[in-house]
Amino acid sequence: MLRHALRPDDHTLPTAAKNVVSWSGMIYGYSQMGLHEEALTLFKHALNENVGVNDFTLSSVLRVCSASTLFELGKQVHGLSFKTSFDSSCFVASSLISLYSKCGVVEGGYRVFEEVRVRNLGMWNAMLIACAQHAHTWRTFELFEEMSVGGNVKPNFITFLCLLYACSHAGLVERGWRYFALMQELGIEPGSQHYATLVDLLGRAGKLEEAVKVVEEMPVEPTESVWGALLTGCRIHGNAELASFVADKVSEMGAVSSGIQVLLSNAYAAAGRWEEAARARKRMRDEGIKKETGLSWVEEGNRVHTFAAGDRSHGKTLEIYEKLEELGEEMAKAGYVADTSFVLKEVDGDEKSMSIRYHSERLAIAFGLITFPPERPIRVMKNLRVCGDCHTAIKFISKCTGRVIIVRDNNRFHRFEDGKCTCGDYW
Repeated sequence: MLRHALRPDDHTLPTAAKNVVSWSGMIYGYSQMGLHEEALTLFKHALNENVGVNDFTLSSVLRVCSASTLFELGKQVHGLSFKTSFDSSCFVASSLISLYSKCGVVEGGYRVFEEVRVRNLGMWNAMLIACAQHAHTWRTFELFEEMSVGGNVKPNFITFLCLLYACSHAGLVERGWRYFALMQELGIEPGSQHYATLVDLLGRAGKLEEAVKVVEEMPVEPTESVWGALLTGCRIHGNAELASFVADKVSEMGAVSSGIQVLLSNAYAAAGRWEEAARARKRMRDEGIKKETGLSWVEEGNRVHTFAAGDRSHGKTLEIYEKLEELGEEMAKAGYVADTSFVLKEVDGDEKSMSIRYHSERLAIAFGLITFPPERPIRVMKNLRVCGDCHTAIKFISKCTGRVIIVRDNNRFHRFEDGKCTCGDYW
């Protein structure tokens, strides 16, 4: 294993091994394996030993910062890339665009993109997905036109994934079909990810019969991502009957990921099929599959503060919960009413209301409100999708406090300001 090939604290490497190529290769290897802490430790050692850096080194470290949403460290690496004149490298620029986008500062990504005059396909794709994830939908399409016409850059399968994603999260069905057809005209064969995104587009738009037809006519067997996209559409539009059918299809697949298992259980629960929902949860327990814990985190300087639902382990727990109570009163006066339909459990109304009141993103936002100055946007990162009630609640919080709140869930960014969200309540 690479983890044992070179320990980050190993100072006994032969002199020949200590050059920018070998160090960069090791940093890249750790980053690809998701060993982010080890990659950053190696980078620190490389700097301490004056090994030097190149665009490959910086690009790898920036990817680690993006994946871990370490914005402050990423900005420091950006400064280093500027000092070493590698900021104009397409590899570094692509990673910088990804860094700023994934940390909720898409404006920084735009600046990097504009500063580099010669752009490769990776840079264009990085900017396209940044725009799509931040609901800059029409800018996504404009960039595609600039890229393929003015920039004379041939799109690839990733490019069309970005375009379909942008259409999906804006409900642009006809445009999505046009891009799907154009991809094939250019000789790019749609993969399972393209079909999943197309089904997601149709499902979110309420065209569930059309989505089912796509699944039935796919040239390959539907993957769990495809079924998951259809389940999501069923949940959004309350089609319990179709959700039950899809859930049965997923059950026939055998071993699937924890994410689809949770969707499966939720689909049965939403349809009122509590026995099947209980069996799905039991199956997860029997197979040792644990539902991913919903977490939200906020970066403060060099510290990352992480919260789970109902968390009371933080040093500022008292102030956080006091702030939530204060907000609750202000939100109620402004017209907020909790929507407990998002709690898929057989519990009474009061318990449902309590269970959503202290979701992780609300704790993280409350921490930001008592910690950050009024002019600073509160950026919250989540590992799971923000629930519908929390989405509504955060709109009220932004209205009542006058703060800008940026939330990244596992699929896209939401920028809340003055009671509105950039997603237009379509996500």
